Amino acid sequence: MLRGHLLSLWFVLALVLTAGAPLATAAQEASPAAAPAALPPLLEEWLAAFNAGDPDRLLALFTDDGLWEEVAIGLAARGPDEIRAHLEPLFTAAPDIHYTVTSSVVSGDRAVVEWVVSGTYRADFPGLPPAAGQPFSFRGASVFKMEDGKIQRYTEYWDAYAFLVQLGALPAPEAAATPTG
Repeated sequence: MLRGHLLSLWFVLALVLTAGAPLATAAQEASPAAAPAALPPLLEEWLAAFNAGDPDRLLALFTDDGLWEEVAIGLAARGPDEIRAHLEPLFTAAPDIHYTVTSSVVSGDRAVVEWVVSGTYRADFPGLPPAAGQPFSFRGASVFKMEDGKIQRYTEYWDAYAFLVQLGALPAPEAAATPTG
């Protein structure tokens, strides 16, 4: 039975992650207004702590060997020191960063949460172009593995292309297709 739930969870994740690239932008623009999603208390607290920009509150939700992984940027931060080293510059670069949950699936100690993140890029972040107050909003999904009432692993997948276009690091699709003379 547990195997069936895990297969269902991974099937949902696979559907989210394998949507065609040309459709991703259209789907992002056509997404309906976010509706509140029911999350377990641990994940509600994770969402509130993140939206408050509070690294201490977030770190308290993780196991001592917890992993914060962001596939889009090749980040794998393990333990409180490494996770903090990622979060503090993030919250400085985008102090108004905010997740809005659009859907979720929870099965036992696993959860997948789909979201839209938005904010304003106000301070430079390593590997990104200079900050100039660029607003951003893009879709993504997070996979949680929970253990003993805490988050043991957090893996995030997000639309890096849309983010980089909004920061001005990449041309918009229409601009990229325009021939130069």
